[in-house]
Amino acid sequence: MNKLHVGFNKTVELPKGGYIYIADEVPKVSRSRVFDPMKHSFNPLKDITYRKAREIADILYTVSPQGENTLTVRNGK
Repeated sequence: MNKLHVGFNKTVELPKGGYIYIADEVPKVSRSRVFDPMKHSFNPLKDITYRKAREIADILYTVSPQGENTLTVRNGK
């Protein structure tokens, strides 16, 4: 069941089991983890060269060649 708590009260009864808690301050909960997007993410396009980017675009256009003669696709390549 999804729940959304909105209001001026800073205390929210935490559900049992797993949940995502988004707030400015992290509550002290056992076994809690903080997600840091700079540390816990994967970017396959980081430090990519022009040639590698063209190869990836070529693969994507080959896999999904929909509308290959449309003006948008010609300008996209």
